[in-house]
Amino acid sequence: MTAYFADTSYWVALVAMDDPLHTVAYEYASILASRPQDGIVTTQLVLNEVLNPRSGTGPQQRLTTVKLVDEISQNPGIDIVTQTPEQFADALGPVDTMENIALHCQPAIDGCCYGMMRRLPGWHRQTLQTY
Repeated sequence: MTAYFADTSYWVALVAMDDPLHTVAYEYASILASRPQDGIVTTQLVLNEVLNPRSGTGPQQRLTTVKLVDEISQNPGIDIVTQTPEQFADALGPVDTMENIALHCQPAIDGCCYGMMRRLPGWHRQTLQTY
């Protein structure tokens, strides 16, 4: 089994028809749908990152995004890694304050995701980032 990491850009591209990568994201989704032996890994932080910017859109876009996150949550082929205090601390790495994170241009969410990917046993570190 190959697990593919789905980052925010992938989910947003699926839900936002005006996203320049919408077509590419749907192509990835179609390929994965035809390969039930493979799975998708994402995180709670990623899903939060999907929901937040869409909250400022119109009612239909918000509803579409909420439905997407609900479908992701109900899909047995998608593993959602929960956020733990240890993951957050791991994301900080050698940087010990949020001020230093800002200075080093490492978003905390990316650090949490990369830390999670490093710990997945046997995971091939494929990604569904579409950029």
